[in-house]
Amino acid sequence: MATIIVFSLIIGIVSTLVLDIWAQIQQRVAGVPAPDWGTAGRWVRGLSRGEWVLRDGTAAPSATDRTVGWLFHYGVGIVYGFFLFLIAGAAFAVHPTLIPPLIVGVIIATLAGLFIFLPGLGAGVAGAGLADQKTAIRNMLIGHLIFAVAQYLTAVCLAAIVF
Repeated sequence: MATIIVFSLIIGIVSTLVLDIWAQIQQRVAGVPAPDWGTAGRWVRGLSRGEWVLRDGTAAPSATDRTVGWLFHYGVGIVYGFFLFLIAGAAFAVHPTLIPPLIVGVIIATLAGLFIFLPGLGAGVAGAGLADQKTAIRNMLIGHLIFAVAQYLTAVCLAAIVF
């Protein structure tokens, strides 16, 4: 069990970091805005007060909002790392395959983004309230595909080092 916990932590952190690097590359090269984890943090903080949808997404996030948002972002990445083992079992640590990361990193993460995260931020189901919904969904899918590949490659590296 300790191996699964350590692998989940490492896979989650590394794959989330790769996703963040991808967001920075997109922002610098193509002008695609990076996710605002401060606003996400304000939403997460509101959940504790029973506020399921962010009321004012235009207010500037506080330092606490930004901290909570980043912790939430990496925490979710770690949980997704653990999901790999829920789907594939402990054998994933020894012989990682690409299917579990595709299921977790692309399908589950994208569905959660479209049907929990975006509505929670006030953008509507599947980003229906966004100015360019199709582009937002495309960017989310590409980002989550990169996240999934990073999950897989991190698992392969860990298996090679440990086993």
